[in-house]
Amino acid sequence: MTDTVSLLPAPFEDRYEILKQLWLDGPHGGWLTFDRILGREVVLNIPYRPDDNRRFIAAAQLRARLRHTNLIPLFDFGVTPEGKPFFTEPHLPILFLDEFLTDGSNHTLWKLARLYLQVCEAVRFIHASDLLHLNLTPRKVLVVQPFEEVFLVRGHPSLPAAVMPSENNYLVGVAAGTPGYMASEQLEPNRYGPATGQTDVYGLGGILYFILYGTAPTTSKGTPLPGRLQFTDRLSRRLARKLQPICLRALDSDRKRRQATVVELTDELIGALTSANRL
Repeated sequence: MTDTVSLLPAPFEDRYEILKQLWLDGPHGGWLTFDRILGREVVLNIPYRPDDNRRFIAAAQLRARLRHTNLIPLFDFGVTPEGKPFFTEPHLPILFLDEFLTDGSNHTLWKLARLYLQVCEAVRFIHASDLLHLNLTPRKVLVVQPFEEVFLVRGHPSLPAAVMPSENNYLVGVAAGTPGYMASEQLEPNRYGPATGQTDVYGLGGILYFILYGTAPTTSKGTPLPGRLQFTDRLSRRLARKLQPICLRALDSDRKRRQATVVELTDELIGALTSANRL
């Protein structure tokens, strides 16, 4: 029987045993850590520059509010003995989507489309919370092994939908996003206007393009040309013919021709799956 004394609130150094560093990039680092109280491995996140503390805390508070099946939950939040803020999250056996697609398994487009719909649902939830993601790429999609549950990593801007990137205090003069997956309004906000939910529709289109063709979209002007389809089986190619126009429409640099919302994009995807299944 567990001693109840050991379940009382413990100092950071008594509760957490840091095992190894997992990454050190972006605004903070991640360490594989053992939580002695709950008896499980977690990922400990700590900012490594003092000027990142405010943004780090704001991101942690935001993540604590965004509770969705396909968003990674936040376990704990506090301050280290050195006075640095930290939060913990699950340590999961994951592959990034680009790794998952090249892991040697015979993935069908039908299976990948179902995983992709989970990503769309996560973005749909973010938008319903009046936020934008603004950095949607295959490296933001985590596929948990072996169950193939999907998690979407939050975008680093975490911007309210009404705020342009150039107006955010830590993005002034910076195009927020990942080359190849940035909409025209992210690259040239003065010309194309502020980021909106349609900006994330473009990012979702870029992820679908990567699923179909194994590469990022080749242009942010007009509509990118389709690439060489990654799938050879008949059923996948049949579905690809339905998904291709949806994907290319989402990637149009003219927002008037893109799907207006993630809801519209999702409805088109479900329609394509239904239609292809009847053939």
